[in-house]
Amino acid sequence: MFKTQNQLDFAQELKQLTTDQGHAFSSGYFETMLTEMLAFVPKRKQKEFITQLNQFNGKQMVEVTNLMTGKTVLQRRDTPYACDVSKESFWSS
Repeated sequence: MFKTQNQLDFAQELKQLTTDQGHAFSSGYFETMLTEMLAFVPKRKQKEFITQLNQFNGKQMVEVTNLMTGKTVLQRRDTPYACDVSKESFWSS
């Protein structure tokens, strides 16, 4: 999805924002920013833009098994160890 140097730089800055501000802040920020970006995309390209975002986001998700229920759930690939429902540390707090 990211091809130009501007897009690569932008992706790097977003990654740094997540590292500095945490996932909760970054998630809300991304949602607001993407909504605003969608307004600038021509109507004929909006569907393609949303499809690309879904594909990008899908690559960020992994399937794990909830340690307590045994059910399979999706979570972000970069979920901190202590917040991972498939790890004992999440349930032993």
